[in-house]
Parts: sequence; C-alpha cells; structure tokens
Amino acid sequence: MNRNIKKAIYIGLLSILLILLALLFISIKNKDDRSYPINSLRLDSNDVYINVQNLWSNDKFMFDDIANNAKDRGISISIINLYQEVIYSNSKYFDIDNVPILQEALYMDASYLENNLNVYKLSQPLYKEEMVTGFVIFEKEYIYESSVNYLTIILGIIILTIVCFIILLYGISLFKSDNYEFIEIEKGLLNITKGLLTPISTNKDSQYPQIYITYNMLIEELKHVMQQREYTQGQRKSFLTTISHELKTPIATISAYVEGLKSGVADDDEKRQQYINIIYQKMKMLNKLIEDFFLYTQEDENKFKYNFSECYADVFIGDIFSSISSQKNSRTAYKNLLPKCIINVDQFRIEQVILNLYNNAKKHTNKDQDILLLAYREEDNIVIEVSDNGEGISPKDLPYIFEYYYQGSKSKSKDYQGVGLGLAIAKSIIDAHNGRMKVKSTEGSGTSMYVYIPVV
Repeated sequence: MNRNIKKAIYIGLLSILLILLALLFISIKNKDDRSYPINSLRLDSNDVYINVQNLWSNDKFMFDDIANNAKDRGISISIINLYQEVIYSNSKYFDIDNVPILQEALYMDASYLENNLNVYKLSQPLYKEEMVTGFVIFEKEYIYESSVNYLTIILGIIILTIVCFIILLYGISLFKSDNYEFIEIEKGLLNITKGLLTPISTNKDSQYPQIYITYNMLIEELKHVMQQREYTQGQRKSFLTTISHELKTPIATISAYVEGLKSGVADDDEKRQQYINIIYQKMKMLNKLIEDFFLYTQEDENKFKYNFSECYADVFIGDIFSSISSQKNSRTAYKNLLPKCIINVDQFRIEQVILNLYNNAKKHTNKDQDILLLAYREEDNIVIEVSDNGEGISPKDLPYIFEYYYQGSKSKSKDYQGVGLGLAIAKSIIDAHNGRMKVKSTEGSGTSMYVYIPVV
C-alpha cells in the first residue's frame, strides 16, 4: 500500500479516536450536570404560578392556601415586588430579614446550590396590565442520583488512551521513514564524491521512486564512463577528477535540499514537493553532466555541446538567484536589476557557471560572511556579478586563475582542494557565448567575479 494512503488512514483513525475520547468526556459532563432538575421544577410549579399570577393581577394577596398546596408537593414560594420587599414567603431557605439584592435573589447560581444542597430555585415574573411588577420564587429539593457508571467510563478512557498511544507510536515510525529515505540519498551522494559508486535499494513503499531510479541510473552511467576512461586516458587531465569537480555543484545543491527535508525546513506539502522537484531536476543535471563529459573525452576538439535558445534575461537570471538564495545556509543577498531584454544562451551552461562562481565564493568566505549576487545591464551586455568579502586572491595568482589545472597558494592550504578546472571550464562556456569574464580581487578583502553576456 502506498505510504501516502497509509498516512491518510493513520490520520483518520487517530482523529476518530480523539473525537471518541472528547465525546466520552462530554458525555460525563452532561450526565454529571445537575442543572436538569430546573425543568422538573418548572413543570411542578406551573399551576401554582398561574394561581399566584391571578391573585397578584387582582391585588388579592391571600397566598396561604396556594402556599399550603404547594408545600404539600415540597415546593416553597416567596413573592417579591420591584422594591425588593418580601410580600410573602414560606421558604426555609429564603431569609426575609436579610433580603439580598433583587438580581441575586432571582437567579439560580452555583453558590446557592452549594449552600442549599440539592435545593433548586426558579424565578417567574408577575404581571399587572402586561407590565412586570413583581416576582415569585419557587424552591424545591431534588435528591440527585448520578447516572454515571464511573468504572465503565474509567475503563473506556484507559482503553482509548492505550489505543491512541499505540497508533501514535506507529505514526512516529510511519512519518520518520521519510527522513530515513533522505538520509540514504544523502549518504549515496556523499559516496559519489568519494568515488564509491554504490546503488541504493529502492524501498517498495517509497514516496520518491523517481529519485531512486535516477540516482541508480547515474551510478550506472558513472561506472560506464569510468570504465571507458581507463582505456583512453591516464594523464593529468583525468576524467575522474574533472567529474569529481563538476559534480560538486549539483551535488551540493541536492545535499542542501535533502538536508532541508531532513531538518523539517519544508514544513508543508507544497514546499516539500518543491524541494523534491528541485532534487529531481538536479539529478537530471548530473546525468547530463556525465553524458557531456563522456563526449568531451571522445572529441578531438575537447569542446562541449551547446543548446542555445532565446530567453528573457531578467526572468532566467532571477530564477537562478532565487534558487540559490532559498538553499539552507546560502548566506546570499541578491539584486536583479535587469530590464526586460533577450539573450541567446544555453541555459543549463549559464546556470552551471553561476553556481560554480557562487560555490567558489562560499568556499573562500567564513560562515558569518555574506555573498552578493548582482545582475544588471551595461551597454550591449548583461552583467552577472558574484562578490564576497572573503580571503581574496593573491596578486601573483590573478593572471592564471582561468587556466586549466592552475591552483593558487590559498587553495593548496585548504581542505577543499580542487584540481584547477572550475574557472577554466566556466570561462570556456562564456567564451562559447561570445561573452567574457573578469575578476577584481584584493587579498584579505574579497573577490568580485564578472560575467558579460551579449544581449540579442
């Protein structure tokens, strides 16, 4: 059964049990509510009330006979006018020498019931010429007998609580399984960067079978490419090192979104699905990179294949900036100042360049330092600027940073050593777009990388 269906069934069962538990408590409250004798008092005193009203409306205050008849039924009466004067009372509960204010005398409340156990009070208006000119108060004792079987109720609550607890434990394991899937995917991605090409076994209940399938296809492609590489080259321009470098960018993105899913940043279904779609797209990007690198080694010219298409620069670049900024711990601020203009580019390659520059900036800055992504138009070009205030580049290294396999002194002292391919590949991509790249850097103060792409 699909896990989403299991989750729906689980949530439904838990909701039903919680509703039953709530109804059980409401039932206890209703059965234990002592307000219902008021209705009995209303019925028992109805004919007495009619007789009192007849005397009152005719200014005949001979209430003894009526009161005696009522007393035989266990009902006492007290009559009060609007001036809070007691006209008549045979109540042993109503103190005529200490009359409370009218509003307190007229209403049944909790304090009255506490002071006069099981005695209930009902007030009725008395009319003269359709105007209220007094009140009659009836009182009667009703022996309360609880109809609640507390043993049954307690057993019911215990059983329902145990069932809820069992279902809750199952729910924890059910929802926790999602995180387990993300952990497995993350482990697999980390293994790729270490050169360990191990497929992931697909869980039959997985919600994300496409990611597993794409990942395992990626592993098979990598294995094939590496086997081909063993027969063709063994020199410094190693295919494996090139793949390891270029795969870091999409893998870093995928790892960031997987980490987001694990940590619960995607806290609703819509955002969760958005993260899954991005992971899936980056998996496809990895496949494309592997295919390109395979072709790269087979071609004498050592050139990439490009698929140019026209697009609106402001929308295209804005989407890339937004995607980077939404990553966990991206540390980015961005401004898209591009007007509406058209560029003719291979969108996949340009995104690859921008991500490469962003990841370089992130590597060479501390965790408390921000990275600025800026896009604007300058004459007949759009300009993409990636700036940081990190360690900067040594003046002696600046002339060589776009050369293949060149590594500056800063790189060699860090844990994130590369093989000197990232900027060289980025420049070759921009050159193919008839664009250019330049860099401004001050050692110890930061670096700004600029990409110029012609407008159509």
